[in-house]
Amino acid sequence: MKKGILTVVIFALGLGLAFGQAMAEPRTLDAIVAGIEKQQNVATLDKVVVDKVAPAVVEELGDAVMEVLLGNSAMHDRMDKMIGGDGSPQLNAFHTDLGLQYLRNGGIEGVHFGGNGGRGQPSAMEGKLTFVDGNPALQTKAMTYLLGFPDFYYYAYTNNFKKDDGMKVEGYLFAPATDKSSPYLSVTKATVNGKAYDFSGSQGMMGRTSGMMGSRGMMGGQGW
Repeated sequence: MKKGILTVVIFALGLGLAFGQAMAEPRTLDAIVAGIEKQQNVATLDKVVVDKVAPAVVEELGDAVMEVLLGNSAMHDRMDKMIGGDGSPQLNAFHTDLGLQYLRNGGIEGVHFGGNGGRGQPSAMEGKLTFVDGNPALQTKAMTYLLGFPDFYYYAYTNNFKKDDGMKVEGYLFAPATDKSSPYLSVTKATVNGKAYDFSGSQGMMGRTSGMMGSRGMMGGQGW
């Protein structure tokens, strides 16, 4: 009897560990897309009816797209927190926008940060470069804005960016997640010390790319 109870306990623990592992590991981009295609009984992405994809799946897709574009889970986590954190309306909107771009523009090459989808507010502003917890930000006379500046540290290194350098930026503005956090600007164009940078093309924040990773994914260089 005791042996039977022990067997049941071990089996239950095994199921619990397996379930916990499954819950902890998000689906890959390929798995999500395959699920969408299977649910709609289509063979290719261009046959998917975007409006029939559940909002939660679009958001999940956008999260996976963001992971692929950044190519760095730690960077992804940090950027998620900057935008608003898990469960926030700002991050949900941001992920949803990326997911919609992916579905409507034919995959990863049609996605770029600042795609907006009507969620971020188009904005242009000027100020000085500063940093918040190691992350790039724009300091204006009125406020500090966290910046989603593509490949920031690459450009900072190669062009000798310094704190208090003059900056002009354009992009899409997302409201702060809380009263104590800063608004977030997804940068599409920037001018730093008189030199212009344009991230509004099809590769978006992947200012530098180092190759492809499968037909649906892209392995980029270091993120900002």
